[in-house]
Amino acid sequence: MAARLPPLDSLRALDACVRHLNFTRAAEELGITQGAVSLRIRNLEREIGQPLFVRHGPQVRPTEAGTRLASDMADILVRIRNAVDTVRDPVKRPLLVSTTPTFASFLTPFLAEYRQQPGGNPIRLDVTQTVRTVEPGLCDVAIRSGIGGWPGLAQECLLRLKRTPMLSPVLARRINCGEDPAILLHGPLITDRGWEAWFRGAGVDPVDMATGTIEYPTQDLLAQAAVAGEGVALLTPALFEPLLASGALIQPFAHMLDDGMGYFVVYRAVESRPAFIDWLIALCARY
Repeated sequence: MAARLPPLDSLRALDACVRHLNFTRAAEELGITQGAVSLRIRNLEREIGQPLFVRHGPQVRPTEAGTRLASDMADILVRIRNAVDTVRDPVKRPLLVSTTPTFASFLTPFLAEYRQQPGGNPIRLDVTQTVRTVEPGLCDVAIRSGIGGWPGLAQECLLRLKRTPMLSPVLARRINCGEDPAILLHGPLITDRGWEAWFRGAGVDPVDMATGTIEYPTQDLLAQAAVAGEGVALLTPALFEPLLASGALIQPFAHMLDDGMGYFVVYRAVESRPAFIDWLIALCARY
């Protein structure tokens, strides 16, 4: 007799908790209480037979087992949602667009503009750091960061990820940031493997460079840390124009680090190209 599967609600709670790393924010997304989320996770851990999270106050960190199960469940939950949508209304099935958190933040303010386009598919954003497989029912269009070269898929570069130092005005005044990039050597610099190359490109020997101890996985989080005054971040200005326009961040130097990275739109070449892709390419061409 096959073992009974855990309840779907518990697996949805696991998915939300791993993405947010916080039970309270997961509860808000699911529309239930934080206590209900904790109970579902405890019941799931009991059924699985091992811990899925390590607790640190309000913050949680998934164990290896929690990470592995959540990664598999994320794809399964996407497939379930898409299957239900297809049965409900196969004509109006949304275009499934997988994108990184940073690009999603850049894209979201423009989606109202896209909805006004004639003949445009409704879209569903799947915001994740996981590289989704581009296949029917899971992902129609993926927006990926990298240097390109995904085999068997059509791909076009949307935006080159050229980066330059950005920081809060308060921090700029505190470190007396002027026209000499060497002033940044002694930080505070937010950890980034690109700093040495940026300094060399700006004509500064990075031998005395001092960086922080926290490394952020996305430009979105780097920008938040920079706005909070934690340090100077290497960021792509095109992605953070609202923060520059509002004065929350400033860009003191023109020199850009170009390490070949970019955002690409990736899709199956055997299918008709969705109108969303042409609109997206035209949008990014403005930058």
